[in-house]
Amino acid sequence: MVSASAGDGGSVSPAMQEVLEGETANVGVSPSAGHSILSVSGCDGALSGSVFVTAPVTAHCNVFAAFEANTYTLNLNAQGGSVTPSSQAVVYGEPTGTLPEPSRDGHNFLGWDWQPAGGSPWQASEPYLIAGDSTVYAQWDIEAYTVSASAGAGGSISPSSRSVEHGATTTFTVTPNEGYEVASVTGCAGALSGSTYTTGVITAGCTVSASFEQVEWVFYPTDWNMHTQIGTYDQASQSVYVLAGTSGFLLYGPYATLPAGSYDITFQWSEYYGNDINARFGNFEVTNNHGSDRLAIFSGSLYGSAGEHTLSATVPPGATSVEFRVWSNGQRNLRIHKVTATRQ
Repeated sequence: MVSASAGDGGSVSPAMQEVLEGETANVGVSPSAGHSILSVSGCDGALSGSVFVTAPVTAHCNVFAAFEANTYTLNLNAQGGSVTPSSQAVVYGEPTGTLPEPSRDGHNFLGWDWQPAGGSPWQASEPYLIAGDSTVYAQWDIEAYTVSASAGAGGSISPSSRSVEHGATTTFTVTPNEGYEVASVTGCAGALSGSTYTTGVITAGCTVSASFEQVEWVFYPTDWNMHTQIGTYDQASQSVYVLAGTSGFLLYGPYATLPAGSYDITFQWSEYYGNDINARFGNFEVTNNHGSDRLAIFSGSLYGSAGEHTLSATVPPGATSVEFRVWSNGQRNLRIHKVTATRQ
C-alpha cells in the first residue's frame, strides 16, 4: 500500500493506492496557483516533472509533497513622476507591505492603483494573489496655484486672481482709465499684447502688477482751481462765457503740476450767441510761474461758431504752476468749454 499526502500550497493524487510487491507507484504532484513544488519524499522515489515515481514497493510506505509560495516582481509605474526603487519583490498570498512614495513636480500623490486610470486602489494589507509579475500605477492630483493681480492708480486689471493648474498659463485684462495709458505690466514671466497680459507657465503662486501713467488732463472752467476775470460760469455745461464789449481774462488757472515733456494743449470753444464769428478774439496762452514764463500762445481770429484750437507746449522739469489762459479782447461773444492737456 502506498499512501500520499501534501502540505499547504498543493495536492497529490491518488491519496492511496495498492501496489503489488516489487512494482512501482506513480503519484501526481500539483502545486496550487502561485506556488511551486519544494520537495517530494518517501518510498525511495524520485520526482520526474509533476510525477513522483516510487522505488519497487516491498512494504507500506508514504509519499509527502511540500510546496512553497512563489516570489514575483511588483513593478511601480510613477506615471510621469519618479520613484525609487521602481519595483518590489512580493510573495504570493502574503501582504505586499508598504510601497515607496513617488514624487512629481506640481502634483499631489493620491496613492497606488492596479489600473492606470484608477478605480482599483492598492492596499498594503491585502495579500498578493496574482500568479505572476504585475504593475501598480501612481495616481496624481495636479496642483493648483493662486495667481493674484494688482493695479496702481489710473487703471484696473481683472480678474483680481485666478486658480491655475501647474504647467498652465492664464490671462488678465489690463484697462487704463480715461486719460491714462499702461506704463508697465510685470510678474509671472508674462507679456502684454494689446490689453491682454498672458503669464508664462505657472509652477508656483505669483503676482501680476500693472502700473499706469497719466497722459491726459482735462480742466473745466467750473473746476475749483480755474478762474475768470470777466466771464460768467454756466454750471450746467461746466463752461464760462463772456459777451462782446468786455475785455480781460475769460479763463486762467489751474496752476497745475504737470510732468516734464511735450504736450498738445487743446482749447474747446464755441460762440455765445451770434455776433461777428470771424472777429479776432484775443489770445490762447500756456504759461508757467504765474504767467512769467510763456510756453505757447495763439493770437488771431477764431473762424466759425465752434471748434478746437491746439497749441504745442513743452513743460519744463519742476513746473508747478502751469496755466491755461484765455484773453478776450471784447470783440466777440465767446464760450470756453474745457482745456485738455495731452502728452505727445
